[in-house]
Amino acid sequence: MKKLLKVAVVYGGQGGEHEVSVASARNVLTAIDPKRFRAIPVRIPKHGRFPQAALAKADVIFPIVHGTGGEDGALQGYLETLGKPYVGCGVYASAACMHKGATKRVLRDAGIPAAESVTVRPTTSAHECAAAAKRLGYPLFRWDNRALIERAVPHARELEIAILGNGPHEIAGPGEIIPTGEFYDYQAKYGGEGSPMQIPARISKRLAETLRAASRTAAEALEIEGLARV
Repeated sequence: MKKLLKVAVVYGGQGGEHEVSVASARNVLTAIDPKRFRAIPVRIPKHGRFPQAALAKADVIFPIVHGTGGEDGALQGYLETLGKPYVGCGVYASAACMHKGATKRVLRDAGIPAAESVTVRPTTSAHECAAAAKRLGYPLFRWDNRALIERAVPHARELEIAILGNGPHEIAGPGEIIPTGEFYDYQAKYGGEGSPMQIPARISKRLAETLRAASRTAAEALEIEGLARV
């Protein structure tokens, strides 16, 4: 009998996107080919400890923990110390992409244009925040105790490109997300039936190639591995 590769699908977590991670894991567990892989579900409780013993049985780890503790390099670093191979981006790419201020700095250095923004921290004064808001203009978007205040892009479209591989990368798309709300916020992404996709996006071939080239540059600059979306 052929030995099946044991894949630990790690999901849940203590972040604010616990339920979204559970839904994502359900999709992955449904799609895994049982003739090739033996899936081992590993759920991290919302308020509890990481179930470490389950990882020891696995040949490879498939992290599907969204947000803090899962996409920020913490889980990837832990798996590195265990010596366990895992799916997706490494520590650097995960940390750099989670910290959007750092992401923008890396992309700008690679020659990719990004919306103007200011990063504020708990030590940033109210005067500095007000000055940044005045300079950038309203509406603005801000979140958490370390926040990226970003200038709004009028009439923006949500174009998404899938990336696969460890380099050279395979670049798909782009597709277009049609937000159900005023813009593509958490509710528009995960609430109800989510937002519909237009695949392929209704854009010119020239613009599609420009976006694909920018996505490849971003993937290389941020050291993207496995699978990602831009």
